[in-house]
Amino acid sequence: MKIISEENIDILNKKISNMPEEEVENLGKQFTEEQPYLMLYALLTGSNLTEDEQADLLILAIRIWFCFSQLSEEIIKEIKVEEIDKVQENNEQMADYFAGEEEPDFTKSIEVMLAHYPQKYLLRYLVLEILGEGNLALNLSVEAQGVFFMIHKVIIECLNQNS
Repeated sequence: MKIISEENIDILNKKISNMPEEEVENLGKQFTEEQPYLMLYALLTGSNLTEDEQADLLILAIRIWFCFSQLSEEIIKEIKVEEIDKVQENNEQMADYFAGEEEPDFTKSIEVMLAHYPQKYLLRYLVLEILGEGNLALNLSVEAQGVFFMIHKVIIECLNQNS
């Protein structure tokens, strides 16, 4: 999959924002049908979030999937549980590594990761949304921010590998 540009992310998010609620609900159904294990992963991993946070989690997951589905040259194959588990395990190892770093090293490591991340603009979009600086104006607790980041990073990586 080629890199999804900031421009494409903005265009597709405006498109979703301007859709009638029923059409957005249909996108959610389509995401669930095409990627049932990703949806299940998001729901189960985010089960300790509040009801509002869970709703925001799914909205953001649908927006990320929509970017891939609209820009992929081929149909995205269904992502299996084993693929999700492998990506999640890699992300947990990354989180453990970052947990041991001091603040200046952590910031530098994040900058390096973003510079070399295959979908850096989508990851940047994710971070801005999680911090409440994006279009969705999310207001998440620090704990929820961490959960959102890990879940959606897994979703991005799985979709990127399969599109």
